[in-house]
Amino acid sequence: MNTLLQLILLLSIATISSSQIDNNNDNNSDATTTPNTIENDIANNNDNDYATTPDEIDYGNHNAEWEDGPTSWEEFGHDNENCGVQYLTVEEWERGKYWDGNIPVIVRNVTRGWKALHNWKKQEMIRRYPDAEATMGDGRRVGEIGPDEAGNVLSPTTVKEFITKHMYNPFKYFFDRKIAIPNGMLEDCHPFPMPTRAYLHDPNANDIYAPSKKRKVNPKLEMETWQDHLAISIGSDKQGLSFHFHGQAWNVVLFGKKRWLLWDHARFEHNATRQRMFALEHPDAPILSSSEWIRKLMPHPHRMYELRNHGHDCIQHPGEMMFVPWHWMHMVVNIGDTVSVISEVGLEKGEGKKPEDFEFDPHEESSDDSEDWSEDGPPPGWYEGRGPPPGWNEYDSEDGPPPRWSEYDREDDGPPPGWYEDRGPPPDWSSDDSEDW
Repeated sequence: MNTLLQLILLLSIATISSSQIDNNNDNNSDATTTPNTIENDIANNNDNDYATTPDEIDYGNHNAEWEDGPTSWEEFGHDNENCGVQYLTVEEWERGKYWDGNIPVIVRNVTRGWKALHNWKKQEMIRRYPDAEATMGDGRRVGEIGPDEAGNVLSPTTVKEFITKHMYNPFKYFFDRKIAIPNGMLEDCHPFPMPTRAYLHDPNANDIYAPSKKRKVNPKLEMETWQDHLAISIGSDKQGLSFHFHGQAWNVVLFGKKRWLLWDHARFEHNATRQRMFALEHPDAPILSSSEWIRKLMPHPHRMYELRNHGHDCIQHPGEMMFVPWHWMHMVVNIGDTVSVISEVGLEKGEGKKPEDFEFDPHEESSDDSEDWSEDGPPPGWYEGRGPPPGWNEYDSEDGPPPRWSEYDREDDGPPPGWYEDRGPPPDWSSDDSEDW
């Protein structure tokens, strides 16, 4: 009898405790932000600001090595059957000087002999370079604005801080073109791919004698010269910059994989409306993350047509280098924890960010934006940066913007019937767009 009473008493206590736990969960269900709710916000395009997150959320990467992290290969990986990019050896890349061309290529076995294959393993990188400075930010916004003009969209960090505290926050991506990389990290990537290696060997190799100056000068503009620029990118699975473009660049993956979507600049160079139709769901739509763009927008027939006929969809594996030609639009999605290095024409070795670089709001228009546009052409960053500056849709003509950008194209009278009414192109726009558009 005593045993039966004890059993009933224990069951009663368990029932009361379970009820209290359920009540506490109900009361606190809306009080805590979790990684899952942030992922849902990304999918639903909620523009929440997660620059600061609750202390109880641990976004650190505590795995032993990069390869131990989560991977979305099943969703985003493929066998490159329809990539369409030419594969080269290092010798073919250098002999053919493909960096002077206008077609994307992938170069294999670029990292052969690099010390970074050991020194940049996760634990080794933290041990060797814990205080190496860089910046982090939301890949969607950085891709839209460009890292040089991102201002307070970026925040300062270090290698150790980012990896151990922020790496798995979906709104924190370690990428910057002007970080002051320690010499040790630079040396870990020797020999650099050409043509960056040539500049390190002899910065004045291309100089010619100018009689008027009585000295040798580089006949190319600085923005056309490959210098000693190198940037590091560290990001978790499904991270990556949204669609953007810039000068020629190469990107080498050391750990992880990247999925690349590239689109020929000739398709949008003189057709801003086609560019927006490709990149956005509709004129007022927010910019999607790279993974959400692939999920939601890429399957549309007109985007698939453009990628298949005027672009590429490729998977880049460790040890491979992707060359992106001048102004080719591209986006990247990491597959697994990914570490890469990048060099871009026209940029020199970074000197680091200053405190004032993080203070301005890139979305605030200056008082003389419209004046600069109408008198002197587009403001800085339109051609040379990562795409249009803030407010680009307000300055499509000297006379001011049209009522809706979808009704306007600078070369003719606007898009053919169908785009404005149903927020999409007419069924046959891709086959005869040059004449009707």
